[in-house]
Amino acid sequence: MNKGTKERNVELIEKSKQVVRETFKKFDPAKCAITWTGGKDSTTNLWIIRQVCLEENIDLPRVITIDEGDAFPEITDFLVTISKKWHIDLKWLCNFNML
Repeated sequence: MNKGTKERNVELIEKSKQVVRETFKKFDPAKCAITWTGGKDSTTNLWIIRQVCLEENIDLPRVITIDEGDAFPEITDFLVTISKKWHIDLKWLCNFNML
């Protein structure tokens, strides 16, 4: 990664963190939830929110994933592994009547 790309990425991360901080001023994080699929976008989103919580000494909002009944085992393993590594109490939701 070249220097310009790295600087741009850092700038975008900081802007994203600011959006999270502003959101937490408007909404109580204890009453919020973060959806996490294990994909790159939701994992990046969770990482940014988690960074803000660590920096601001705020409890991470609830983190949930929706079990649609057909997840790849690698995704499930990733969710479990990262949840443990990041100390996340991941809630698994499923509507068994629909599966």
